[in-house]
Parts: sequence; C-alpha cells; structure tokens
Amino acid sequence: MIQESDETQAELFKEFAKAPKKRPWRRLWLPRGLTVKVSHESLILGVILLIMVMILCFTFGVERGKRIGAIKASARRDAKNIEEGGVAPMTMPMREEPMSEEEGISVNQEVVPLVQEVYAIQLITYKQEEYVNKELAKLKRNGFEPFVVRSGRFFVVNIGPYKNKDEALTILKEFKKQPSYRSAFLRKLSQ
Repeated sequence: MIQESDETQAELFKEFAKAPKKRPWRRLWLPRGLTVKVSHESLILGVILLIMVMILCFTFGVERGKRIGAIKASARRDAKNIEEGGVAPMTMPMREEPMSEEEGISVNQEVVPLVQEVYAIQLITYKQEEYVNKELAKLKRNGFEPFVVRSGRFFVVNIGPYKNKDEALTILKEFKKQPSYRSAFLRKLSQ
C-alpha cells in the first residue's frame, strides 16, 4: 500500500535540503569599503560595450592616420617637385562672400581656371637605368622632349608636355604604330 506522507522531497533528501541559494549578482570591492552589486548579465553587457568602444576608437584612429599620411605624402611630393626645379603648387585663400564689381570683377565675366590641363604620353617603362638613358637619347634625336618619372623600382619614360589634347592624341597614334610603343597611352599631368 501507498503511505501518505506530509514530508516534502527536500526533507526526504537531506543532502539537498540546505543547498545554498545562487546569487544572480557579483559583489565588486571598491576602495574605502564601498561595494557594488553587479549581475552577470550586466557585467557581460559592460564588457561587450567596452570592446565596441575600443573598436570604434581604433577605426577613427586609422582614418585619422590615413588623412595625415595623405597630407604628408602630398607635402613630400610638392617638396620633391620644387627641388627638381618645378613650380610649387599654388594655393589661394577662399573668400566667404562673392567679389563685387567694385573690386574689379564683374559677374558676367568668364572665369578662367587657374590650373590648365597638361598632357604627356607615357611611352615605356624600364627597370634598368641604362636602357632609360638610351631611350632618352633616341627620343631627343627624333626631336621630342622626353622626361622620366620614377615609380618605385621602375623608370617611366614620357614625352611632352602638351597643352592641347588633340595634338597629344595625334602623336600618340603615330607612336602606337611602332612595335615597342604599342602600350603607350595619354596621361593627364597637373601643373
């Protein structure tokens, strides 16, 4: 027969009767005896947010580094151009308000761009400087104005500059007829 008992299961199994209650929070010890109660979920969420903030700061730092690198590269390029006898880039301060007719410019005048488009024909690229010198001599004998642009380990042989794009394209077509210059192309240079 089945006996009825008023005892609960915890009373039947005495090893489980006094099990400690799990605390859903962790006590953090701070200086001067202050304590803060933080649940496990809040602690994990805080760590995730901290990691996200660190990633965001890193991303902004990388973007800032790219901008600074581009500015430094531009300054080095301008300095190299000046050392080689080139012209320094022209910068003008921007005006907030438009100029009036009293200042010498009427509103109906045509605006002339400060930087004109200049073209060159890139003919061939060499790794060794001796071939570049032979190519330059050959082009000078034929009446062209060659110049070399160094790109890493390579020497790029160009002719020009040409202010008229049509003139440059006509000369380019003539060069492309020669087997050694079939990959020649037109480049836009900035002054």
